[in-house]
Amino acid sequence: HNKAKLFYLSGLIHGKYHKREVHNLARFISVMKFRPLSFGTTHPYVLADRFEDITPPEKVQMDKKCDRNVTIYGYLRGCNLKKGTKVHVAGVGDYGLAGITSLADPCPLPSAAKKKGLRDKEKLFYAPMSGVGDLLYDKDAVYININDHFVQFSNGADENGGTASKGKSQDVG
Repeated sequence: HNKAKLFYLSGLIHGKYHKREVHNLARFISVMKFRPLSFGTTHPYVLADRFEDITPPEKVQMDKKCDRNVTIYGYLRGCNLKKGTKVHVAGVGDYGLAGITSLADPCPLPSAAKKKGLRDKEKLFYAPMSGVGDLLYDKDAVYININDHFVQFSNGADENGGTASKGKSQDVG
């Protein structure tokens, strides 16, 4: 396409792209002006960023091929979706919606005022399941990385039944 813009990403270092290159790409995307598409404005579509299987585990244990209940999270574009609307999931088939709920945007757009750059507060990043940030998803667990200066550790018991503490202790009274 003659108006396509190419971005050069020089490669991965320790499984991640260069910070400056990703920053430049994100900055360009955040200020883009999109042309409205006639199909897109008259038909709803969802950009899904994650899904959860909420089928009761007992039902799955009894029948591995049972019908599943799935919750899909993402961004709705175009017109609105309604409960009961038939949706097409690519590669899977057509299904009816049991319900739809609106959630707050985890990464809202910056204010409309013209600026040369973005403050740190406005540099929000939302990438579920990516391993970037403080959440790490494993096959069967979610790990949260918390900096030590945000955590208060409790005192542990020593061999004599007293409490052992880190740092200096003072005798009082």
